[in-house]
Amino acid sequence: MRRRHRRRLPDRLDQQLLLRLAALGLGFTLPVLTLFALNLRQTALTETVSGTRSLWKVGDAETARPLFLVVSALGAPGLGLFQSDMWITHLAYFSDAHLSWLRGWDETERLALKALLGISGTAALAWALDRRRRQSGALAGFVILLVAGFYLELTVVSALVGYNYLAREPRLVAGIIPLAQAIMLAEWLRERRDSPASRMWFARLPALALFVVLPTAFAAANFVKNDLYDRHALRYTTSPTGLFMPEISLSDVSAVRAVVAGALRSPRDVVVLAGAVGWGGYSAFVPWLEFPQRTFPVGPFYAPLGTRYLDTADLRGGGTFVTAHPLRLVLVLARSLTKDGTLARLQARVPQARSWTVAPMPPGAEVAVYFSDLAVR
Repeated sequence: MRRRHRRRLPDRLDQQLLLRLAALGLGFTLPVLTLFALNLRQTALTETVSGTRSLWKVGDAETARPLFLVVSALGAPGLGLFQSDMWITHLAYFSDAHLSWLRGWDETERLALKALLGISGTAALAWALDRRRRQSGALAGFVILLVAGFYLELTVVSALVGYNYLAREPRLVAGIIPLAQAIMLAEWLRERRDSPASRMWFARLPALALFVVLPTAFAAANFVKNDLYDRHALRYTTSPTGLFMPEISLSDVSAVRAVVAGALRSPRDVVVLAGAVGWGGYSAFVPWLEFPQRTFPVGPFYAPLGTRYLDTADLRGGGTFVTAHPLRLVLVLARSLTKDGTLARLQARVPQARSWTVAPMPPGAEVAVYFSDLAVR
């Protein structure tokens, strides 16, 4: 007769192990759930899901259509490969002087070109990962599943939010793509016994030059030119913070800070800082470091200030600035905003301001300063 094997209940040691695993799991999940709950309480759900893209009203419907998203999904892994997005973006958006056929293209057409150029990198990555999966198995298969799952999720989010994260935000894959790059390089550099080393290198040199050397060389050249040479050659006077802040001045930040400080009458006065649309939406938050007074930033990205100030902190919003105490409001805004109608809209949002005075600015200033004494009724 066969003996039936009864399932043995966990003994004391098993129970302790289960308790420890449960405690470890709670240690990981509770902080995440707490922060998520806090985020939901302070911001709207759409911001949590979309990173405020849906609230920015970016008008990205054209690039979020199904066919455009399919092309973007095919090109996105190639754009993230060895940071190829840097030189491909430069080619698609800033090469009109050398590529005359690009002149007249709108932003949507350039983004489509960028996605199409990334497909070659995606094909090379897929070839290398599939080749390694057939020969060594598990790790390459895991990486394929990881990369494919990530971009599938990003495609769904892009479709739901109406913002093309695939082509516009290749940096989001920075935590995943390096593992795929390592396997890809290993496959390219692997020697075979039946292939002479010289033939192996000759066959792989074009791929290495296109997908490894070119992106790396472009990133290095961009850093040397923009972050070392241009800044070293520039005669620039910083404020006591020691920060390079070209959004405020191209030559002397201290002089601009002196103009703002001179426009203030008391510690109660407020500086409203409006940054240009750009810098990833942080153009009002970065210059904020240079103004020690009571400062309220206004820009295209305003979620960090919480739901209480969402409409007021929105550069395109209609929230008004109202005070119950007499004070002076000093408006510091990027020069580009004085030409596109933003200045008039911002001033209209201060109903207690009877008139505005323009402060004279020093040479090199990239901002304009207006101030008004707010009357309390």
